[in-house]
Order: sequence, then C-alpha cells, then structure tokens
Amino acid sequence: MTYWSHVVGLVPSRQCLNYLLSVCAASRDLNKANLVWKEYALAGYPYGEDCYWRMYHALLASGEHKSADSLLVNKIPSSYSGLCSDLKHRYRHSYVKKNDVPVFEFELDSYSWFAPLNSMKTRKA
Repeated sequence: MTYWSHVVGLVPSRQCLNYLLSVCAASRDLNKANLVWKEYALAGYPYGEDCYWRMYHALLASGEHKSADSLLVNKIPSSYSGLCSDLKHRYRHSYVKKNDVPVFEFELDSYSWFAPLNSMKTRKA
C-alpha cells in the first residue's frame, strides 16, 4: 500500500509521478526524488526510460555523479549512447554550482519520451 493510497486515499497517476520527479530534479531534492521513485514501484508502475532520465537528472542535480553514471550505464538503452554522452557533458557543467537552478541548454524535441522536460529553461537563482 502506497503512502498516497493509505493517507490520502488516492493512487497517483504515472504522469503525476513523472511530474513530481521532474520537480525534485529541478529543486535538487534527492530525498524527495527517492520517495517518488519508491512510489512508482508501490503503485505498480514499471520504470520506463522517461523515469530513468528524470532520476538521472535528479541525481546529477544533487551531486550524486557516481549514482547517475551507474543509472546511465545500466538502465538507459545503448541506442541512446550519443544523447547520453552529450547529456553527461552538458549536465555535469550545468550542475557544478549549488546556487544555480538546473540548466537545460538544448532542446530534445526529437526524443518524444523526453519532451516534458523541454519546458524547463536556463536561469540563475
């Protein structure tokens, strides 16, 4: 039984959990991202590529580069290797300073499963 179904009486949709994970990445809150990550399993949703990408961003944003690398190598399909190396390079530099808001420097429109993150823009805190 999930927290949501037990306390609130709801089962969050997969889309809701995807959004919450994106928000956790944007706010660099790894603890909350881990809670949302657990909710996927508790709600019975399988982890998809979009979930792994969002968790990858949350890990990079919080400075957990080794965990992010592990997730990238083990869970992201090798067919995305070009995108992976580009993301790794760009996001490593984007999340270097703690006072910066997460930076998404390029559009990923050609990757339809990644489109929801395109709305996040570059800015300083």
